[in-house]
Amino acid sequence: MEHLIKPSEVLTLSRPTSAHVEEDDINIFIDESEQMDIIPAIGAQLYLDLLANSDDKKYTLLLDGGYYEGLKGEKKIFKGLKTSLAYFVYARLVKNDGKILGQSGFLSHNDEYASKVEDKQKYVSYNDTMNVAKKYLADVLEYLKSTDASFDKKARVKNNGTRILAIGD
Repeated sequence: MEHLIKPSEVLTLSRPTSAHVEEDDINIFIDESEQMDIIPAIGAQLYLDLLANSDDKKYTLLLDGGYYEGLKGEKKIFKGLKTSLAYFVYARLVKNDGKILGQSGFLSHNDEYASKVEDKQKYVSYNDTMNVAKKYLADVLEYLKSTDASFDKKARVKNNGTRILAIGD
């Protein structure tokens, strides 16, 4: 297996998306999301184990989500690593907005049957989708911490946001 999810799974596990999004574009964002978001959170060894043994029943709950019992016996529900990854990919698709680098610069195709979304609205959607992806990934890490004794208990979802501190009045 090359990636944790297929392009078709991105379209079914995340928010509504046109079936006409190019599979090659989705694959690029799957790779970016795995490298930038998933591997730093779960570790390279677990990632490689998942790729090599994706059909192993021991990884089914981790990948697909579901129900489990927490450390204190409480019932927990989570969406799974595939759904989290699908949301990271979806957010990158929203942010990219079909833009491509061409001979005459960075281009965005306009379609006579659709209208472009304002940049502000696009970034609101991107940020919202990233927040969902990070929450789903945090739930995956919580599952791993409570079910795998060897998993790094300090693991957490990284936040790439900018923090601005006000100085003075």
